[in-house]
Amino acid sequence: MDNLRPVIDLTRYSFKRTLGEFVLYGTWVFNDDEEDFEPCLAIIPANRTGGYRPCIVALSAISKYDSPKYCAEAAKLFVEGLGMADGIARVHTLATLIHDHLLDLLKMPNSPNESVLIGEVKIAHGDGTSSVVLLQDHVPLAQA
Repeated sequence: MDNLRPVIDLTRYSFKRTLGEFVLYGTWVFNDDEEDFEPCLAIIPANRTGGYRPCIVALSAISKYDSPKYCAEAAKLFVEGLGMADGIARVHTLATLIHDHLLDLLKMPNSPNESVLIGEVKIAHGDGTSSVVLLQDHVPLAQA
């Protein structure tokens, strides 16, 4: 619980599109398994400021959404998470929106990072020589 971090940051995105009652972001989600960010589609309601959970379609799960059945079932759950009234037309609209933007997800770049110097290490070799190695980390760039 001490290592809580935001899963997505909607101030950082590759693209943003308002499509009817939904706003679609091409952004990056933190993947705990890989301990890194991966491209994703994030969908939120266009006309609400709170009381919903964003829908996330991660690149690592993209093949699942090529199945019409899976995509429709996920869209139904997403509509509920968005706090919207359940209806077949809305679920169909969201499922179509997801399916129509899978290629955009595939084309997204990796999360933009900045290299940060975090220290240096002096290594003593067995032959009496030494060398200095710089330690770097990569942090996501703020885009807003």
